[in-house]
Amino acid sequence: MDIQFRDSTLKKPQAIKNARYFVDSWGADFLAGVDSSGQALALAPVMKELDRILMVTHAATEKLTEEQVYKNGIKQIFCICTPAYQDGNAAAFVAKDLPASPGQPSAPSMNTVIPAGKCSITPSVS
Repeated sequence: MDIQFRDSTLKKPQAIKNARYFVDSWGADFLAGVDSSGQALALAPVMKELDRILMVTHAATEKLTEEQVYKNGIKQIFCICTPAYQDGNAAAFVAKDLPASPGQPSAPSMNTVIPAGKCSITPSVS
């Protein structure tokens, strides 16, 4: 296996340029390692166009899997991290049964309603 690395400096245009280089010039079979949610969202339609898998390692936006994969049908995205809201929901689920400290509510409160994910770990496959 040959591996090449590029720094995208967290800029969406640079991430797209790197993806195109890796596929078109270097001949990559797949790409991996995006940390930025903004970059991952920008890369999703590009990966569909390039028809290569992108393994996202840290971008924790639910929009990547729930909108780009599930709603828009981009099947070239594979996310190995959970969306950020699921971490919050998991903490609230565990904390709800813990004894409350004086002056603290008995369970965490959430100011917003967060929808359940349609696809959180792997892309939907038809």
